Parts: sequence; structure tokens; C-alpha cells
Amino acid sequence: MSQKESGYIDTLTDAQKTTLAEFRKRAGEEIAKLGFEDEHLELWGSSVKEIQKDGDVGADIYDNAKVEDENVKPVRSRTVILLKFLRAREWNVEAAVTMLIDTLKWRKDINMPSLLTESFPDNINSLGAISGVSLNNTPITYNYYTELGSLPNDSYPTFLRWRIQLMERAIATLAFHRGIETVTQIHDYTDVGMFSMTRNKELKPTIKEITKIFQNHYPEFLERKYFIGVPKLMTFLFNTFSMLVSKRTRDRFCLVTSEKTRGALLEHIDIRQLEERYGGVPHSLKPDEMTEIAVPARKMRVLSVALPNAMSTTVRYFVTTCELDVEVSVGFMDTDALPAQSNSRSISGTMTVFEVADAETLVAHMNAPQRVEVHRGTVTDERKGKEREGESRARVFVLMLGNGFSYLTEKKVKIGVVVSTEPENLPVVTESICSFPW
Repeated sequence: MSQKESGYIDTLTDAQKTTLAEFRKRAGEEIAKLGFEDEHLELWGSSVKEIQKDGDVGADIYDNAKVEDENVKPVRSRTVILLKFLRAREWNVEAAVTMLIDTLKWRKDINMPSLLTESFPDNINSLGAISGVSLNNTPITYNYYTELGSLPNDSYPTFLRWRIQLMERAIATLAFHRGIETVTQIHDYTDVGMFSMTRNKELKPTIKEITKIFQNHYPEFLERKYFIGVPKLMTFLFNTFSMLVSKRTRDRFCLVTSEKTRGALLEHIDIRQLEERYGGVPHSLKPDEMTEIAVPARKMRVLSVALPNAMSTTVRYFVTTCELDVEVSVGFMDTDALPAQSNSRSISGTMTVFEVADAETLVAHMNAPQRVEVHRGTVTDERKGKEREGESRARVFVLMLGNGFSYLTEKKVKIGVVVSTEPENLPVVTESICSFPW
């Protein structure tokens, strides 16, 4: 959402506050008529049993200094939830009341308390995950649809319940009282062909039903939804299902072409939060920070990292482009052997990015360059000879990024480096990873 957009708990106009009060009153009246047990009046961690009394808290729910106040926190969370229904129905009180009541009835009909504790088979669980948060601190759900079309027909009712549970689990991580109220979704259709999506007569109606459920009973929960790896022949299905949702929801959809996928995700997700299969940092690396370097067309950039004075130093590094590929090579050398530098800039106390006119001096110390999109490696610098007698020399790890084969396109590259002098029994390897198989 836009931070300046009205209709959210911290941006309500006086007229919207009046409408909210009316909604509380009318919704409370209709909820009382339901006669539901308390467990069926729980809505995403908040009880709506006596929402009419929430107005008694008054202006405190709009006071950011009292967000964590134990008396204010539950009312503020409940208010954030109520506002979702109002926004979804464009501030029409009666329409919002109907949507809220229908949602409570639907949750009772499917026995939501039971669904939340339900276990599912591995072939269903493998279709998605919750991992990481976006730059707006929204949880990220992943849906891997490669195998969806191959499920047996009788598995789709189970898949539907699993998909609802996945959404509920993501919502359970939200902090409504702090205004964190949406979920980022990534739907991966890599290697899903038209035949696999159309041969199964139960698949299309199941997806249609899921879309209907989320549209009618999960208002305003979508931060952004990415559709990635969608074959060109399936884009018409995307357009068809898009018409089943409101324009407000549809505006948060993002259909990304294959070559733009990683860049689009990295605009809204920190690379350390992104799953590794999409170009995210491996969990084993865990760099304190990532460095972004722009490599102009027909140019090269060099990253040097000063090493500690130790007999053996291990460097683990990770490189990913935001789009397309670059040449990567790495090596070690004495600091005083570095060639003349230009356009040098310090990134940290030990890390520097620069250009060189004489690349040949560096090449002699580097491994063979590889054209890659995503690349990681572990290399070790062993000091020998007179250094063992105390004559140490300053050393650096050098990583070269080449974009000489591109005539027009500048490449943005993100790099993470971890330096260690502790024995880690790590293999000396380099590995190129093509995150997207297309």
C-alpha cells in the first residue's frame, strides 16, 4: 500500500472514522444474531464477539506511542482487520457487514479450527512454503505449481484445504497492531505446460474456487502477487483468472517475463530473504551485508577485499545479477601487486570497488572467467615460504566482474563475501547456478 493512501489505521480521515464506528455497530448487531460459539468468532487471532465495545478505547488506537499497550493492542489489531472489509467494499457499510458475516459463516462451514491443525501428505506440502519477508516486512509465500497438474483427481479437495491453511499460516505471522497486514505471494509456473494444466478436469475449477475464496473471504491481504515462469501460451489463462478479482486486487498482480524475474523480485525482497532457487543468498553464507555494483556495457569492475594476517584464509562469496549474465573470476594476490586503479570507492573498511586499465596484471592471478547469472564459491588462500618465518605480506581477495560482451546493457550485480581464518573443513569449490531453467 502507499504510505499516504487513506483508509488505513494511521491514515484515516474523520469521515472514515465515522464510517468505521457505524460499521462496528452494524457488524456487532449482525454477529450477535449468528449465535456462534466463541471459536467460530475468532478471525485471524482476534475475537469479533464484542466489537461494538472497541470504540470505548477511543483515540488511543490511533496513537503510535501506544501501539504495544496491552489494552490498545488487541483493539488496534481488530480495527485493522475491520478496515480491510470496509476498503474491500469501498466503504459501503452494509456491503462490508455482509462480507464479514459471510466470511464468518464460511469459516464455520469449513471448520477452520480443525483445518488449521490438519496434516497433509508430502506431495501436497511440497507445493508451497512460507519463507522470508519483503522489504515492507510482509511474509512471503511461495507456490510451486510444476507438479500441480499431475496430482490425482481426488487430491484437489485436499490441495484446496492445504492452500487455505498456507494462507492462514502466513497471516498468523502478521503484526496487525503495527500495521503489518499483507502477504507477498510468488506463484512459480516454471515447466508447467498447457497440457498439464488442461488435461486434469479438476484443476481449473479448483484454481477458480481458490481465487473466489481469497476474493470473498481474505480482503486486502495481498501486498503483491508475482506470477513467474508462466509460459507464453498460458498468459491467456492468467488474463482470464485476473478478471475474476477486483481491480484493486488485480493492480497488485505482476506477471514477469523469465529474463526479468530475478530483478523484479529483488526490487521488493532483500536478497538475503529471497529463496536460493530464485537467486537468493544461500543460508550457509549469511553475509552481514550485500554490495551492489553496476557494471557498464563493455566495461569491467573489480572488487578487492583486504584479508587478515593469517596463514590460511577462507573466502566464501556469492554473486547474482539482477538481470542477464556477467563474467566472474576470482583470485588472491599481494596488495602491492594490484595494478593502478581509477574510480575507486570504499564500500567498507576492507572492501573496495575500482576500475583498472591493465587487466592483464589481474588475470594472471585469477581463475578462468565464467559467464553466469548466479554464482557462488569457496576458495582458500594459503600463505607459504618466508611468511612462515614471520615475514607477512598484505593480501587481498579479488573478484572481477566483466560485461565486455554487452554493447548496450549495464548489469547490476549483488555480491556477498564472508572471510574466515577459522578451519571450517569447507571444500574449495566454485559453482554456477542457473536459477531459472528456461
